[in-house]
Amino acid sequence: MAEGVDTREDMISNLRYLFASPKIRAFWGDTRDGRHTIYVDNTAEATFASAADEIWREYEAVLSWGHVRDKTSLEDEASPATAGRSRPPAESRE
Repeated sequence: MAEGVDTREDMISNLRYLFASPKIRAFWGDTRDGRHTIYVDNTAEATFASAADEIWREYEAVLSWGHVRDKTSLEDEASPATAGRSRPPAESRE
């Protein structure tokens, strides 16, 4: 484990805090390919990187799902088929 971290839970908590930053997530994503070639299996560094990768993937999945949901909501609001759903169609208001 990283020095100064007593438990795996502390490490995970610290990583979650760091990955809340869009800049940290972008950096981690941009350097992903290079990381997999430099760590030796079953070392503290590889364990740390593996935990960080898992948390990064969680954040990315949640954020991309939220982005898709927000985009879909905006598209629904702009769609003529769903616009004004609270009102009856013009034909039925006569």
